[in-house]
Amino acid sequence: MTSVTYKFVMALSGIVLLAFVCAHLTGNLLVYFGRDALNAYARALHASPFLLWPVRVILGGCVLNHIFIGLRLFFKNRTNNGYIRKRYLTATFASRSMSATGAVVLFFILYHLAHLTLKVTDSRFANLESHDVYGMLMLSFSDLAVASFYVISMIFLGLHLNHGIASMMQTLGLNSYKYRTAIIVASKGLAWLIMLGNISIPLSIYLGILQ
Repeated sequence: MTSVTYKFVMALSGIVLLAFVCAHLTGNLLVYFGRDALNAYARALHASPFLLWPVRVILGGCVLNHIFIGLRLFFKNRTNNGYIRKRYLTATFASRSMSATGAVVLFFILYHLAHLTLKVTDSRFANLESHDVYGMLMLSFSDLAVASFYVISMIFLGLHLNHGIASMMQTLGLNSYKYRTAIIVASKGLAWLIMLGNISIPLSIYLGILQ
């Protein structure tokens, strides 16, 4: 496949992952409505395995696709040093650091799955009732190290999305000259909303705003 084709396929997987990030954040924000609201949402998800598992498989495939194509494009572009040097001088920090932020986000995903999905990182979870996501969050984010890791990871996610959303729109041909500024502003705005929304949860719990 050509670089253009790779970027197009990567953009499609990016749309799926972005939709999931937005949906996941929306569900997590139910923490502000209390234990019953968040846990009812968690129970509803686990009560629908015929929907949950296909979604997990699709997301897993999109993540692997995103990683594979991202690495392929990264190493392919490195062979053209003059082009890369020119692009580097005019690129934003967010665009220059896509590989680094992507690596951090991948590490976070693996930890997040081990932490709140597989529940293998905190022995205290064994004392909670099934699907007590609210309780897990309270226990986890009362720890400064865990809360800090989540906050830092979400900053890296925000940086990744800051450039990724606009790049995705451009690849799909939606970043026309007429609407370019509006699309860039909207992309940055969405990235900031996702980042701040995710950061607010561990901060609110650690600071005692949520109890």
